[in-house]
Amino acid sequence: MTSYTRLAPSQIEQDLMNLFFGPTTKTSSANFPKYNVYRNLDDSPYISHMEFALAGYSRSDLEIKVEKGYLIIEGKVDKNLDSSREYDYRGVARRDFTSSFKLGENVEIKNATFSEGLLTITLEKVVPEEQKPRLIPIT
Repeated sequence: MTSYTRLAPSQIEQDLMNLFFGPTTKTSSANFPKYNVYRNLDDSPYISHMEFALAGYSRSDLEIKVEKGYLIIEGKVDKNLDSSREYDYRGVARRDFTSSFKLGENVEIKNATFSEGLLTITLEKVVPEEQKPRLIPIT
């Protein structure tokens, strides 16, 4: 069996994460909920998406806010549901959580959607026109 070693993130990957979240990312100590950060290849390079796996949660269990430069996602579960059940095995995590992410400079939250157990938050880095790359004509 061949064993592969995970490579460290490239400088480009680190720069992309720093662009949206500043030098530090997740501040919560727990590794819950699991999440992805991605860009659509046909979108602007200044748009990124965060996708959180939240099976068993509903929209009313979730709250998203921006406060003092942090994106904060909170989940609260109905404790009464668990008190009426006896689990033989519990493999799906469903608990209260708070995850916070330091936003990079000029990053705006464009929208949030919740569908099929996935919470997707769209972020955009608003770059002033004078800082955007531009072509210089050759004469």
